Amino acid sequence: MINGKLASSIPNADFYLINPNGIIFGEHAVLDVPGSFHATTADQLTFNDGKAFNAELNTASQLSSATPSAFGFLGTSAVNNGLIALEGARLLAENGKTLAFVAGNIHIHSLPTQEPWLVAPEGDVQLIASQGKAEFSLAHGFGATLPTQANAGDIIIDGRSGADYADLYTAGNGAGRMNLWADSINLFNTRLINSNNGDVSARSNLKGIYVTARELNLFDSVLAAYANAKGDAASINLFAQQLNLSDSSIISTAKSSGRTSLIDIDAQRLTINSRHFDTGIFSDVGFNASGSSRSITINAKELQVTGGLISSETLGSGAAGTIDIDAEQIHVKRGGQIATSTYASGAAGTININTDGLYIEQGSRALTGIFSDAIKGTGDAGLVNIKANQLKIASGGQISSLTEAEGDAGRVQIHADTLEIDGGGAKQDFTGIFSAVLSDSPGRGGVVDIKGREAVIANGGSISSSTWGKGDAGRVKVDFETLTIKGDDWRSNTGIQSSALWGSSGNAGLVRVLAKHLTIFSGGSIFTNAIGRGGAGTIKIDADTLLIDGQNQDFTGVLAFKGPESQGASGHVKINVDNWMRLNQGVINLSSTANDTSTSSVNISTPILELADSKIATDTLFGDGGHIRVDVTDLLHLQNSLLLTTVHNSDGNGGNIQVNAHNIVMENSALQANAQSGKGGTINVNASALIPNGNSLLIGGASVLWSPSIFGFNVIQAASKTGVSGRINLASPQLNLSGVLAI
Repeated sequence: MINGKLASSIPNADFYLINPNGIIFGEHAVLDVPGSFHATTADQLTFNDGKAFNAELNTASQLSSATPSAFGFLGTSAVNNGLIALEGARLLAENGKTLAFVAGNIHIHSLPTQEPWLVAPEGDVQLIASQGKAEFSLAHGFGATLPTQANAGDIIIDGRSGADYADLYTAGNGAGRMNLWADSINLFNTRLINSNNGDVSARSNLKGIYVTARELNLFDSVLAAYANAKGDAASINLFAQQLNLSDSSIISTAKSSGRTSLIDIDAQRLTINSRHFDTGIFSDVGFNASGSSRSITINAKELQVTGGLISSETLGSGAAGTIDIDAEQIHVKRGGQIATSTYASGAAGTININTDGLYIEQGSRALTGIFSDAIKGTGDAGLVNIKANQLKIASGGQISSLTEAEGDAGRVQIHADTLEIDGGGAKQDFTGIFSAVLSDSPGRGGVVDIKGREAVIANGGSISSSTWGKGDAGRVKVDFETLTIKGDDWRSNTGIQSSALWGSSGNAGLVRVLAKHLTIFSGGSIFTNAIGRGGAGTIKIDADTLLIDGQNQDFTGVLAFKGPESQGASGHVKINVDNWMRLNQGVINLSSTANDTSTSSVNISTPILELADSKIATDTLFGDGGHIRVDVTDLLHLQNSLLLTTVHNSDGNGGNIQVNAHNIVMENSALQANAQSGKGGTINVNASALIPNGNSLLIGGASVLWSPSIFGFNVIQAASKTGVSGRINLASPQLNLSGVLAI
């Protein structure tokens, strides 16, 4: 046991302490050596000239004046190559020198009276644990490139008994280097800190934190690299089969004009578990700093983030860095976040995720998901770019980009073979993918662009863009071969949407949906609305087949609403279906309660359009009615259904209805473009054949209260209660006129 001073007076000489049976440093141990210090339980020391010194006295040895080149373990030690223990010891190397400990196991512990530390200013701290036969080169950074082996030993650094952390510290102009190599490394209440305090940037191949282990566990611990001046921070490199962060953090911060570390993590399984918000992996640009943040790169088979963060943010003019994650399986839950953000003029970073499976589930009241946000300042939020074979978002999980500042929200770009968004029926928490402009922000909303093979949006799940601020909401584009939207009821807002909400002056964005097979049922919807001063958006749908089935739920379908405060455009719907389109208890409804003259419109093009207990309608409280145009190359079949434009005010004129179809079948159905005191709308019907059930069709005349319960009650009407009726034009239909009552 060494519990006093180890000293050497030879200028610049390195000090080698060898004892195969083990070495203990007590709390009073002091180093006073001019060169580097090496302590080892190795069996032999090899020199550059090939000679070797053996610690076993019965073994032939040769001392040499040449530089030592390697430590050798013969694998014959009865104590597994020996133990090096530091019990509250505080060891300091000279500037630019090395503290190296190589043994079978290395244990560093706090005492109640003193926390241990190893300090090598601008130098190296090296901890290598190996059991069995092995040789370790003494070349600079020998621990960084060693693969993990079954015969590696254990490193334990435990600061729990002391009042503060146990510390490993390298700092200076150009930073320092740390190497830890073992089978298992366990850090408790420990800090590994590498600071660049000068103008010289840390050279990535010579400086940084390198930790290699089969299993690396951090408990209430910190691995940190700082750029405190003009020089860049040193890199952080972690290689492990199993890496666990429990209430611990990996941090790099740029505090001036130097850049943060490159953080590179390669693990079979990486888990982040937290009871605190400061747990995780962080790359930050500090307050008013101009240095940029460099990337966080994670390669893993499995990544699990529970309550912690993987984060890159800027509070200065320097840009936040990119987060690049490549993992077979990713689970984000219970407050876990992968996020980039800006609080200043620097831009938020990009998030790139490539995975077989990404699963996001809230499971708590804490915000859970993947985010890129502009919180304060003029910097823009970053791109969220995700490629996944399977993506599932459930019960409050989110992927989003928003702005509540002067900067713009970022683009959310997702390519998923299969996508499932399931809100679990919870109406109080948003579940899904979105871009948003928050209150008073002049920033613009970001584009939401999602594509893949199959998608299901259910039970309160949503894909959306919204604005509560001055900036416009972003565009939404959803492109899948098969897309299913299934609500639990209409109040859950299940579906795809763009909204200009309360207090906003920005406009809602375009909603673009492309699918081979699109199904909307049970309260699901595609909608746009304008509740603030801005306008509603446009909805464009292109599909091979479109089925809207209400299943006894109201407001299932395609909807647009313009509220009383809106001063912008009314909503517009354009639907193009290549094969067939069916509505069963479904609606396509555009309504406005705004006191202005803008009008909405519906345009539908399809070979076959079938409506059962459904309606396509525009509804206007003030101003003129909206317009409906239906182009059907084969069959338009209306069963207990309506094509309807309604005007509730006394001055507005009725909307127009244009129907072009080869064949029209009407069963207890109506086409109505009525008004109150204004002029009735215009109805144009171009058809080869128009066939009403019961040989009964009422054309024109005074406004009637149509009811689908009356057999043969078919109506085409453009009436005004107190004004002039509109025009009805039937373009030479083949029709048995004995079944028609024209008024």
